[in-house]
Parts: sequence; structure tokens; C-alpha cells
Amino acid sequence: MDDLCEHCQFNLGYIVDHIKEININNINDPMFTLNHDNFQYLCLECHNKKTFGTPKEKIREGFSFNELGELVYSPPIK
Repeated sequence: MDDLCEHCQFNLGYIVDHIKEININNINDPMFTLNHDNFQYLCLECHNKKTFGTPKEKIREGFSFNELGELVYSPPIK
């Protein structure tokens, strides 16, 4: 059985994502990092939006999203 993305409810989800992000303060706490209540099932598009924001918001210069929604290096055109 295929499961839909928990965010968009449209695409198939296949990425297990932490709802509350892992950071330097909680990375060594298995009650946080391995807690099933902190997991969500996302498609690549929703995962990238959550993690990286929209292209105009958070993507560092020299990077972009390709047609698959993957973050890739793309040097600026001079």
C-alpha cells in the first residue's frame, strides 16, 4: 500500500522527516531523534520546501532545484 505525503496529501510520500528539526542541542537524544511522534512522511517536493524554503527564500546563490525537486549546484551565469 502506498502512502500519500502527510503535507500535500497528493504525491506519494517516501521521505521520513523530523517534524521538529534536529539541531546541535538534541542530536544525541534518541528520545528526540528516534521518536515516532516526531516523524512525518513527505514527498520530495514538500520535504524540500520545508527544509530549504522556496527558491526565492532560502537557496544560497549558486544552487537551485532541478526538475526532480533536488537541490543542485548551478553556478551563476556571468
